Amino acid sequence: MDGLIKKQILACCTLLLGSVLFPSAAETQLEFSGEIVATTCEIETNSKEQSYVLGEFQTNEFPSVGSEVGQQAFTIKLDHCWSMNSAEVTFKAEPDSNNSDYFKLQKTDGGKAATGVALKIIDQSGSIIYKPNTATSTPLTGKEKEELKFYASYIKTVSAIEPGSANVYADFVINYK
Repeated sequence: MDGLIKKQILACCTLLLGSVLFPSAAETQLEFSGEIVATTCEIETNSKEQSYVLGEFQTNEFPSVGSEVGQQAFTIKLDHCWSMNSAEVTFKAEPDSNNSDYFKLQKTDGGKAATGVALKIIDQSGSIIYKPNTATSTPLTGKEKEELKFYASYIKTVSAIEPGSANVYADFVINYK
């Protein structure tokens, strides 16, 4: 009987040792996650939250409808733009009520906005007008760093001008092609 008990103990130990050394098969699920996104440029920090002073102008400096004063250059700098050929730039702000191609001037705290004048934004060549809330195709060079150059100026939109503040607050959005 001693032999039988020893054999049973030996069989149990073998079974236990076998299950530790060679565990039984188990099924599990692995999850791999991520995202594939379109290549985009990054707006450089110094191009965010920009402010420009166009100046103070007298109403008689606008002799006729379409007269412009105070042209100011501004640049939006982009980085990591490899192989980008174009972008759509949108300046989001309220359009002028007299001419929707231009941006409406806004009042400052407690003051009133000038009327009969709006803000005009054009590209560096002067041939493309950037209208409020309208995506405008802008060529890129395909290089790592890009500089989008623009000009802003005041433009007379009607014959009678009323003086006041001449501010425009616009957000810009860039979609890459």
